[in-house]
Amino acid sequence: MTHYNFLIVGAGAAGCILARRLSELCPDASIGLVEAGPDGRVSPFIHSDLPSVFQTWSPTSNWQLRTCPQTGLKNRIVDITQGKVLGGGTSVNAMMYVHGDVSVVDEWHLRSGLNPNWSPSRYQKTFQSIESFHTNHVSPLRGNAGPLSIRETPHPSDSSRAFLNAIAERGYEIGDFNGTSQRNVGGLMQLNIDRDGNRCSTAQAFLHDPLPLNLSLELSTEVASLAMKGNCCEGVYTADGRHISADHTVLSAGAFLSPAIMMLSGIGDPDMLKDCDIKCQVPNPNVGLNLSDHMRAMVAYQSDQDPGTTDFLCEAALFTSSGYRDTPEPDIQINFSAGVDGFIPPEFLDGDAHQQTVIFVPVLARPSSRGSVSLLASTLKEGLRIDPGYLTDPVDIKTYAAAVEIVRELANTDALTPYCKKELCPGLLDVEDYLRTHAQTIWHPVGTCAMGATPDQSVVDPTFNVFGVDKLSVVDASVLPSLPSGNPQASIFAMASIAADVIQSATRS
Repeated sequence: MTHYNFLIVGAGAAGCILARRLSELCPDASIGLVEAGPDGRVSPFIHSDLPSVFQTWSPTSNWQLRTCPQTGLKNRIVDITQGKVLGGGTSVNAMMYVHGDVSVVDEWHLRSGLNPNWSPSRYQKTFQSIESFHTNHVSPLRGNAGPLSIRETPHPSDSSRAFLNAIAERGYEIGDFNGTSQRNVGGLMQLNIDRDGNRCSTAQAFLHDPLPLNLSLELSTEVASLAMKGNCCEGVYTADGRHISADHTVLSAGAFLSPAIMMLSGIGDPDMLKDCDIKCQVPNPNVGLNLSDHMRAMVAYQSDQDPGTTDFLCEAALFTSSGYRDTPEPDIQINFSAGVDGFIPPEFLDGDAHQQTVIFVPVLARPSSRGSVSLLASTLKEGLRIDPGYLTDPVDIKTYAAAVEIVRELANTDALTPYCKKELCPGLLDVEDYLRTHAQTIWHPVGTCAMGATPDQSVVDPTFNVFGVDKLSVVDASVLPSLPSGNPQASIFAMASIAADVIQSATRS
């Protein structure tokens, strides 16, 4: 039987950072990092070009999850890409790096009971410590010596430069949306890529060779359940029947699989566990609730002028607000790029799959709709039910419709008119009907093991410990109580780095 002082289950965005930081903070401790998928430090996961990105979405590096029928999407079932590979989502995603507005961290801080681990100032200092932002703009808020290499779109297309001119024409600010303010700010997309243009995943940035001597990787190792003794976690059982024991176990398997592993281990809603013939070890009906996810839709235009070519799914972005929420952060993110073959549904292309196009992708940045993850059976393969509840809150559909209108205003500027001669989609379709028919996830699930000061609506306390369970923490997207106003990976990076300090301090005291 293998034993570690710290065992981390899942080597995704958070797991890689947590493993490296704990190995440095606790040099005398043994750290085990267990990942169900293959190594993410080899091709195609190290490349950032579009063919490589699409190649990473293969069954060998993807959990191939699906939702149940979504009532807000005309009962469509939505496919979900989640990285099953060292580096997790950071090895398969589009590399977009967004801090999100500080007001959202304020929201989390209040929920934590004003715990310093969740303060906006702690997050800001952590962003600075982990990133190395390469830019011509000097900013005291950005880091320049961290392990994560961040760069703006290196070779923006002519149409993406026109997009920046268009947002300025409409009165928005062009600047650093990861700086002092995010609302009504646009700019070239910031990407976690290195100086050679390669992907800078957390696997590349934090688990590069040589690994610390006290850190062990166990790849292609699926975890079946936690090893529970009453309310104490003593490690995990793997799918091949091994027991890996640990003094302290950290779930870092993501917003779908972390709650699933807990429920399979008897931590969750007692009634649901009973229906699945699972003995309840620690009752907590909040496990798996509060699921929130970003959605994307496409507004595409035919261009009579060559829009240029792109190496990335997003070249530039604007963060703004619909006016339907009385909160300071933006609730709309509009991504832009020169057209990518195969991304526009063929029914909107008049039979010409290779015509010149530009693509706006409005993202529902702060969705109000909530869903859940639950079990239908006692094994993961037989019964994981994912119900994000997409577009079930009326505010979300109003916000989305407002986002489409903002796109149309941008397309009608002097700067973008040459590239936006004809709206291909939605076109003449009713906007709400179009969104319910065509909107998809952008694969940013959070919230299913939400942090909070008390266990009445939470799963994890502000120090990342699971309420009611000894020697078990959760550190991944599932802990975030709500989505940041933008791609969540940067917030997850910062949270994981903070969690390493917190867990090290708690276990040494």
